[in-house]
Amino acid sequence: MRDDDEEKGHDAFSPGVSREQIENAEKMLGSLSMPMYVERRNLGDDLKPGVLHGRDGTGLRADVKISPEPVENENRHVVLSRENLPRLRTVEISIEIRGRVRVLSGSLEPSKPGRRTEDLLNGDVLKIAFFYPSGS
Repeated sequence: MRDDDEEKGHDAFSPGVSREQIENAEKMLGSLSMPMYVERRNLGDDLKPGVLHGRDGTGLRADVKISPEPVENENRHVVLSRENLPRLRTVEISIEIRGRVRVLSGSLEPSKPGRRTEDLLNGDVLKIAFFYPSGS
């Protein structure tokens, strides 16, 4: 048995993934018809209420919650909204931090429906988008 494990590149510290696990994962993911995306949102209560304004002629205004600082190791902020948000090349988000209003300028990716249990609010699904500050 040890020779078989060594042949596969596995050992006691790195048992690897079995062929059966790979096949099961491919079966589960192969049936998805929507595009996949990774949602990294471990921000706890660190989201601040804000107001989003589209500055590219759309006239869009939306109440949002935003991470005041970019997500760790990424140059983007998480934005949560009850509304579907389109892709916007020029957007401003105003937030209040410690009694001072801070205006963030940048661009916004289109929102996607949240997939977490806590994203279901009174029968409506919270939407998640990513905001990229200018000069990034």
